[in-house]
Amino acid sequence: MKYIFLIIFMTSSVLSCKKNKTEYDLDEENRDLVSQNLVKKGIKHSWDDLDYKFTYQYQSFLDNDKQIISHPLLEDIYKKDNVFYLKVRCGFVKTFYFNLEVENSDLLKKVLDDFNKEQDYLMNGVLVVKINKLQKIPLIAKPYCEVFEGELEYSLIELEANESFFGEGKLINIKSL
Repeated sequence: MKYIFLIIFMTSSVLSCKKNKTEYDLDEENRDLVSQNLVKKGIKHSWDDLDYKFTYQYQSFLDNDKQIISHPLLEDIYKKDNVFYLKVRCGFVKTFYFNLEVENSDLLKKVLDDFNKEQDYLMNGVLVVKINKLQKIPLIAKPYCEVFEGELEYSLIELEANESFFGEGKLINIKSL
């Protein structure tokens, strides 16, 4: 009897895992389809996939009217001088941090509706943006502590070169999945 219960439990666990993987795969397929449709409409670049070392190498992307962020992570929403801004992070190889101006309240409402509350801060849609300014974040501080032979403890901050970029621009639209 114990073995039958164990087999039923294992089977249901495997089936539920397959369901979750399928839902994730469908989300990725939808995200890819939306991105491909945007590319067909003349939006040529996704910030998520770019991987250059120097800022000047991104200039051709900044010259385009529109770009996309296919996997946006919403860090914050803030208001300055009666204008709302989004702090968004993205990137698979390099990390990009963007401050995006939100020009109208309908677009802000769309952002709030699109926010995925189940996956922390991942947004459900694809962002259409116009990034007009980009610069490399020069240094990153890494604090650490060392103990020598159990007697002395040192707290240090190590400065390292950074591979992340910071940019500013405008949120043009959100394409829902």
